[in-house]
Amino acid sequence: MIQIVIRNLSQKTYEQLKMLANKNKTSINKTIIALLHKSLGIDDTTKKIRDLSDIAGKWSEDEFNEFMTNIKVLDAIDEEVWK
Repeated sequence: MIQIVIRNLSQKTYEQLKMLANKNKTSINKTIIALLHKSLGIDDTTKKIRDLSDIAGKWSEDEFNEFMTNIKVLDAIDEEVWK
């Protein structure tokens, strides 16, 4: 990652950045990067996907539906157990 220094930033600009960062619950650095990306037309909406699909695999829609059908029996309450 490249680092830069911004010199001669006015107090008013800093305060606006700080308010925007607080509003978005993020750091001033991330706020500046987001503003730069937006002004340059760079799409930074890609989010990291944190799942295990690459090592555990994925279910097809049919597999998911079959699983949901098969576990419906687990929703039944056994009245004898709860007496």
